[in-house]
Amino acid sequence: MTPNKKFLALTVSGLLLAAAAGTAAAADGQGFYAGLGIGQARSELGSGLRDALAANYGSHTLAEDKNDIAGRILLGYRFGKHFALEGGYGSYGTVDGKAGTTLPLSTVTAERETNAFILDAVGILPVSERVDLTARLGAAFWRVESQVTTTLPVSQVSTRQTREKSGVAPRYGVGLQYRVAEKTRLTVDVEGFRAGKGEETGKRTVSAVFAGLKFDF
Repeated sequence: MTPNKKFLALTVSGLLLAAAAGTAAAADGQGFYAGLGIGQARSELGSGLRDALAANYGSHTLAEDKNDIAGRILLGYRFGKHFALEGGYGSYGTVDGKAGTTLPLSTVTAERETNAFILDAVGILPVSERVDLTARLGAAFWRVESQVTTTLPVSQVSTRQTREKSGVAPRYGVGLQYRVAEKTRLTVDVEGFRAGKGEETGKRTVSAVFAGLKFDF
């Protein structure tokens, strides 16, 4: 995602949070809250990108990094002790790979970046006054951008091909939240969904682990 689009997404999320901040929370556990998290995402390049790395390289080295830093921001509304709705935006990092001949004659790099707007129904099971278990089921409105770059080291000439795909997929997750203060909860979540389509990106599972905070209004 380009910096302008990322800025727009974060700006919209910030406006939603600001609007929610002005809304009074209802009684009996109901009300708005905001959350943020940081963690690690894992995915794969996909067969199309791997083929691009391996093409015409009979003798080559190939390395693929499947992990990257992930982040998210969300706005939620809790309807009571056992149910909430959440919406937000997540950046699920970039998977990258690199191949090159042993001569070397040239190098090829491939990248696959995943971002998504998310909407989840969240079930909540209180196990103590401070601890809740959570399970989520919802939709990821994902966008995958893939890029293949070929570089000739001798002439320093590079060619680049970029593809973008978008779609929607079901997402799922489980988590735990611990109330550290009256209006602050520490959260740990594990979640996943499938993103990508076509030969360029392929459909791959994107999984993530987040540690974060939620703030009640």
